[in-house]
Amino acid sequence: MTKKDKKINVLFLIASIFIWIIVAVWVFIIFMLAAENGIESHERSDYVVQIVRQIIEYDISEVLVRKIAIIIEFGFLAFTIYLGMNYTNGISDKYSYASSKQKTIKHDNELFIMYSFWLSVLTAILVEYFQFFIEGRNPLVLDVCIAAGSICSILLIVRISFVIKLKLLKQEEIEY
Repeated sequence: MTKKDKKINVLFLIASIFIWIIVAVWVFIIFMLAAENGIESHERSDYVVQIVRQIIEYDISEVLVRKIAIIIEFGFLAFTIYLGMNYTNGISDKYSYASSKQKTIKHDNELFIMYSFWLSVLTAILVEYFQFFIEGRNPLVLDVCIAAGSICSILLIVRISFVIKLKLLKQEEIEY
């Protein structure tokens, strides 16, 4: 092996470890909130509703607060998974998607977005399935759809931001 083959970007390594820890903790938090029984969940939602009503001075429903929470939870999850994949890919040039001999899509950015989408949606599906077994909770396909919409929105913003960044830097996407 040459010296170049052994080169590891330590900053990307540290960043990827940090981001993947955030992803794991965030998934844990999502499942802990989903594990609350119906009464505990209602009390938490009611508490948040009261705070929001005081801040915006407008009557807001508990259902709306719950749906906004789903949007925030899964949007953040998708973004952190994307960042984790991006930093992990940058650890070593030797093992990055760019150096892979077999390409499934044209750009590594698209690959990260695709995997981030599917991992986040899978988590949303598992959370709703998990609620089948929690007293007083009702799993809803609508909640998975809201989560998927949030995930798509965040990843679309990521993709557009990536393209804008390339245009500002006067660079082109590398087609493999």
